[in-house]
Amino acid sequence: MADSRKIVVGVDGSRAGVVAALWAASVADKVGCPIRIVHVLPEDLYRVSAEMVIKQGAVIARKRDAARAIVDDAVAAVGQRHPNISSSGTIVAGPTSTALARVGRDAQMIVLGHPRGLDGPTSALSIAADVASRASCPVLVRRGPSWQYPDNKRPVVLGVDADGSSEQAVMSAFEYADRFGAPIRAVHAHLPDDSDRDRTLRRADASSVAGEGAMPSVDAFVAARHRFPKVQVTQEVARVNHRAHALAAGSVDAQLLVVGTHGRGRVTETLYRSTTHRLVGHSPCPILICPTDLVVGDSARADRPTADPVDE
Repeated sequence: MADSRKIVVGVDGSRAGVVAALWAASVADKVGCPIRIVHVLPEDLYRVSAEMVIKQGAVIARKRDAARAIVDDAVAAVGQRHPNISSSGTIVAGPTSTALARVGRDAQMIVLGHPRGLDGPTSALSIAADVASRASCPVLVRRGPSWQYPDNKRPVVLGVDADGSSEQAVMSAFEYADRFGAPIRAVHAHLPDDSDRDRTLRRADASSVAGEGAMPSVDAFVAARHRFPKVQVTQEVARVNHRAHALAAGSVDAQLLVVGTHGRGRVTETLYRSTTHRLVGHSPCPILICPTDLVVGDSARADRPTADPVDE
């Protein structure tokens, strides 16, 4: 099923940003949607006083020109590899996470480069997690070998737990798999202290999905299987001390890892960010983080009214 909503890609001048743009373009080419390449300027380059503009106008202009070159280079790379898709670029005002979330509020996906290609591992992990916590659409972090693109051989891994994956995660995994003719591997990461969740797992056991084994999020899986009947699904159960380890291990041969989130309470968010940081830092393949709620304008997801365009 075609999706005409744009794919947004954040670029920072690194090779990783271009690789992320090319990966996004391969998806856009398959889906038939446009791609929007975005570079975020730090606040001190656009929220400056008139006096500062006079004193450092030339420096600011050079930095903005450099930002424009970063965007233009990424757009050119996409155009050379995928001449049939519509690609455009823009420079927006920071902060980075809020700006990307705002630009992507009507997108089908926001794509970021490999963490080691950003401002440093710690900064990159924080940005990826923060964008995912603010965005109203799935956020993908492009990890793995730069030469790997979507195909119909490697599986799409869907991370589930006894609480169930978000419907958005399940549907995103199935939709991607259906588009590229890839199979799905549902990995249930079961922690030692999940005793209270065993009942959920047993209930799922009693509701086998299409004869292929028990899976949490039964309703979401049934709906996805009905909508995408050609997608092949297998299931794995891993008993581990940390979900991120099981999901990373289960994705060694995968082309995509899809995970969902479960709300935004203070404790829940802390645990979520811990798992997300580990996956973004260690996943062997691209990871797609899907929010449970897709309410645009949620105050927990946006603390600024706009992502101010600098060059438009």
